[in-house]
Amino acid sequence: MKHIRLVCAALMGLSALPAAAEPVEPGYGQFAAQEATRPLMVIRFNQRNVYYQRPLYNAASRALQIKPDVVFSVIATGPDENGIGNRGGEVVQALAGMGIPQRQIQYSAKIDPQAASPEVRIFVR
Repeated sequence: MKHIRLVCAALMGLSALPAAAEPVEPGYGQFAAQEATRPLMVIRFNQRNVYYQRPLYNAASRALQIKPDVVFSVIATGPDENGIGNRGGEVVQALAGMGIPQRQIQYSAKIDPQAASPEVRIFVR
């Protein structure tokens, strides 16, 4: 779990996230959701097996409790095309598997040559 960084989401008062969460730089480029400057969750795929499903479920459940019509913006990025779509698609499928309607999930991907490994950020609106 140390490879998953849950980030405090100032949006919607999601203060139930762990106190050890670190802030993320505002304005994650043009792909960040307009209203969101901090992701609800950041998943870094920097090793073979990254266990993100339980933290994702907990964070998504809390967001849905606070705002049932919340929209999850899933943004995948990485140093090349390999893995970006797969990792982002996995996260989108995990959210859909939790029963979140497709209309509440948005997805985009971007190549970032400076990224060390594939990463998925989840914003809420």
